[in-house]
Amino acid sequence: MSAFFAIGRYTHPPHTAAPQKDGIHIVRLDLESGKLSTISRFDEAQNVSFFATAPGSDLLFAISELPNSVLNRFRLRWFDARSTETGKMESTPLLDLEARSEFDDAGACYISFTGNTAAIACYDSGVVRLFDTTDKMASKQRIKLLECTDELSERQEAPHAHCAVPWPGNPGVYAVADLGADRIYKITDGVSTPEVVLQVEPGVGPRLLLFHPDRPIAFLVAELSNELLVLDVDGTNALKIRQRVSLIGYPDSTVSDTTSTIQNAAHIALSKDGTRVIASNRGKINDIVIFTLSAENTVEFTGIVPAGGIFPRSFEVVEDKYIIVANQKSASLVVYAVNGPTPVAVSSLTMETPIAFQRLG
Repeated sequence: MSAFFAIGRYTHPPHTAAPQKDGIHIVRLDLESGKLSTISRFDEAQNVSFFATAPGSDLLFAISELPNSVLNRFRLRWFDARSTETGKMESTPLLDLEARSEFDDAGACYISFTGNTAAIACYDSGVVRLFDTTDKMASKQRIKLLECTDELSERQEAPHAHCAVPWPGNPGVYAVADLGADRIYKITDGVSTPEVVLQVEPGVGPRLLLFHPDRPIAFLVAELSNELLVLDVDGTNALKIRQRVSLIGYPDSTVSDTTSTIQNAAHIALSKDGTRVIASNRGKINDIVIFTLSAENTVEFTGIVPAGGIFPRSFEVVEDKYIIVANQKSASLVVYAVNGPTPVAVSSLTMETPIAFQRLG
């Protein structure tokens, strides 16, 4: 059995020495051995920073993080091919670019997709865009965030939208993390003014928000304060902090890059069964931190998975058996088996500047 993933990667300076074309690679994970291999590369999109799809959909959306950002729509097709690993025939994915929409907001870093709408957060411009995903993918709404924490600071000198997450059970409503304003906003399709639903103190730096699929809670990764916040979800009216825990300072969480001058949290995910919360650290400390979620909706530190490289911008949890880590600055994808008493590195794959995952199929 195999699982397939689209990997987004930076292709342009300053992240690469020279401009490149292949912003998407398709990789195959052997679910028995954990071996990872590249099966194809696509030149139709560059600087791909995030993906979105929907259960049962054959559409894949990819955003290009550029001075003028780009929304790309691919059609996912499957064909039978003989595996070079096993010699057996297996269904293999292929991407067909159907449409692309360039827009004049910089730094697209997150996309979500529900119904016929894609929501895109643009970090550099401090903007959230809503697109009609049918036909030519026209932009139907642009919401400019206006506030920031400190105009004289390095990272919070302006609004910086970092995610736009569909609010469960409320079509057309999105939770937007603004790293530059230390806020979570509620944005509603067709409403021009965002509503503040969570304000935290200066220097926290909200990055990514994740709603639990079955419980009235959400999880927030704070990039600048290196924290995980557990939030109570009060309908669509407010988010309230239930718990705050550090992402660094645990046993086996040690400095692995002595040349780095930063320490920032990055990605967040849930285990398939919803009982573990997983986040990544990048900078001086580079690892994956796992917390167990209690019946009382609080988390407790469980363990560390090494990144196996430098600057784990993203990772993917696979069947609660593997974690694949994308190490942006050490040009690697590393697979760890995590279904035993300790994590074990089982394979790796060289790839320059990998930063985003999307499982296919």
